[in-house]
Amino acid sequence: MTNGVIRDGTGGGYSAEVSSDNKLRVRAISETRNQHSVEIGDAYNINTGDISSLANGESALLYFKNNEDTDFTVDAIAVGIKDATGSNVHTVTVVRDPTSASFSTDVDMNANRNFGSAKTLQNSLAYKGADAATLTGGTDAAQFYMNESNRLFATVDFVIPKGTAMGVKLDLSLSSGTTTAYVALIGHKEEII
Repeated sequence: MTNGVIRDGTGGGYSAEVSSDNKLRVRAISETRNQHSVEIGDAYNINTGDISSLANGESALLYFKNNEDTDFTVDAIAVGIKDATGSNVHTVTVVRDPTSASFSTDVDMNANRNFGSAKTLQNSLAYKGADAATLTGGTDAAQFYMNESNRLFATVDFVIPKGTAMGVKLDLSLSSGTTTAYVALIGHKEEII
């Protein structure tokens, strides 16, 4: 700022306009943190892929431990069930900071949501469960209901601090037989500013 004038710091020679009521005129583009994270390649889709032969009762289907250099925000959780008949209601439970899981198979999809970015989640654990799989420790943090052969999409904004974990369990109440399901975490790494 020289003599009351705000000048362009890039050397373009531009000055800022000030209105008669002493307000700086600006043009701004607003975006969510999620949108910004997608643009800079720090947003991810973590998806178990199909988990088949799920029977009645509770099964842990996803375990995610954030071992990145920043917090990870889960913007949404999606759960889908297919090939189930009847009108029973199933319970989806999010577990806060489970200490371990009885499974360690990598999820089918751990993809950057910016298709032009080569960034990956370098250190985090993302495992898919199976029928009757379990999570150890932690506390239940959220619960959702869903119908058979349906999809749940819940906007949640959960923050998973570095070094902590979350899990997702599905308690099925099938009319008959078994079914197939998937769980997805849609989220982003928080930017270090």
